[in-house]
Amino acid sequence: MRMTIGGLLAAAILGGATAATAQLHPNGYAGTASSGRLYFFSPQGVATSMSIGSSTGYGLVMGPQNRELYAVGSGGAILRVDPLAQVILGTLATVSGANDLAVDCDGDVFVTTSTSVMNVDPFGAVTTVVTGQAGLNGGMTIDPRTGALIVQSSSGTDPLLSIARDGSSVTTLGTGLDARYGIDIHIPTGAVFSGSCCGDQTPPENVFVLNANQSVATVFLSTPAPPVGVYSLKVDRASAATQQLVLGSFAPSSAARGPGGIYHVDVGSKIVTTFSTLASGASLYETEILYRRNVHTYATARGQWTIGVKVPEDAGKVYQIAISATDIRPGVPVPGQRTAYLTPDTFTMLSFQNLLAPFATGLQGTLDGLGEAKGAINLASLGSVINGLRLYMLVLTFDPQAPAGIRTITDPTVLVVSGV
Repeated sequence: MRMTIGGLLAAAILGGATAATAQLHPNGYAGTASSGRLYFFSPQGVATSMSIGSSTGYGLVMGPQNRELYAVGSGGAILRVDPLAQVILGTLATVSGANDLAVDCDGDVFVTTSTSVMNVDPFGAVTTVVTGQAGLNGGMTIDPRTGALIVQSSSGTDPLLSIARDGSSVTTLGTGLDARYGIDIHIPTGAVFSGSCCGDQTPPENVFVLNANQSVATVFLSTPAPPVGVYSLKVDRASAATQQLVLGSFAPSSAARGPGGIYHVDVGSKIVTTFSTLASGASLYETEILYRRNVHTYATARGQWTIGVKVPEDAGKVYQIAISATDIRPGVPVPGQRTAYLTPDTFTMLSFQNLLAPFATGLQGTLDGLGEAKGAINLASLGSVINGLRLYMLVLTFDPQAPAGIRTITDPTVLVVSGV
């Protein structure tokens, strides 16, 4: 059965096609508030909270292993938080004026201040990526297709900037987005969404979108409360049925305008639904999706990475890590109204045939009792010539009872090779 399923999937991928809808279930959400509290939400929307001190920034991001959160605490402390035990593990580093955060496959945390982007490596060493910029107090994310830092500026006409991770280039992607907090990139279109705040802007409560190949953003959604003040926005890039935006709402002083909380926006219909609300006066300045199903990479040595697989509900199922060196778009449609967001190429074929060793191992196997597995990439022997190579990957699990025998398709991730 394994060979039959693998053969069917390989044939579908190598045949190519246009994209449809991906499938992934978020495990829950986390959100920060100005009071220095970190809120955790169950998949049912029930919130619990813990104190992280007197928060001065709005950053919150999942680590590359999807097992720890980084949050900005007092005085620019970059806190490490265990999202399951809900305890502070310690301080990774301190960056004065820290605002928003992003993290890459090596475990490097990127931090914005008003004029700079800083890099904090996994051991806490702080270096400057770029400085001398104006108004870098908007949101930040990492482009899953290129690995570049996408930063919202509040300078001039609020340009959206693409910053190379080594600081070698700063380019403007477009203008017209509200310079607040919360931007994210939609897969597979490459559109950038941004939220506005704080219910007192004109126009209020907008969600903006900068589509690929456009230079000026347009209003994607303008709604009355709720949500009030879209202070945070994330793209649930592969919702189970329809892709959603996840909005974190700011609660203004006027209680009549509604509480802070988390809201979903259907990308297709633009219908807004309430996921969870907080007590009166509580505000979410930043949210993060804790994914239940995913594939992620993290550096283990120079030129070496682990590929982590996490699909808890598929414990004991056979899995396949698919790799492409081309892109995630347009993707390959899979029975069950799903899409594998990966562009098939020679690497894809070789990964299904398990012929990438010794450079990539553990691409096939069986998930353990927790629904987890690990593969590995070791490119150290190839030398610095491969720096800059982008490897896109996703994971599939198999079940004879599922459509075409494919049970789960994870969100894609990209490994940008560096440091070899």
